[in-house]
Amino acid sequence: HGRVLRSLFGTDKYVQNALLAMYMSFGRIEMARKVFDVMKNRDVISWNTMISGYYRNGYVSDALMIFDLMVDESVDLDHATIVSVLPVCGHLKDLEMGRNVHKLLEEKRLGDR
Repeated sequence: HGRVLRSLFGTDKYVQNALLAMYMSFGRIEMARKVFDVMKNRDVISWNTMISGYYRNGYVSDALMIFDLMVDESVDLDHATIVSVLPVCGHLKDLEMGRNVHKLLEEKRLGDR
């Protein structure tokens, strides 16, 4: 994977998303974050992978921080984003954030699809 990071494929969004998923599935949070931080063309899959990966590895506050950053950067949310972030709100017992996520869901009309 080190070679992939340094090669031309290391700039390919699909390869980078695969690396994010791999690192998160093996609990290599720091490596996933390094890949995420150098990505020039993050997509919703990149963001969702980070949110769900942080949550699954017990880094709940980091999952919420990534979601907040995603919203701040005006990334288009999708159903997977909502499915990834609602358990974070539940785990943190953050009803206010849960309501904000629901409001975003309605604003983006994700419930209509």
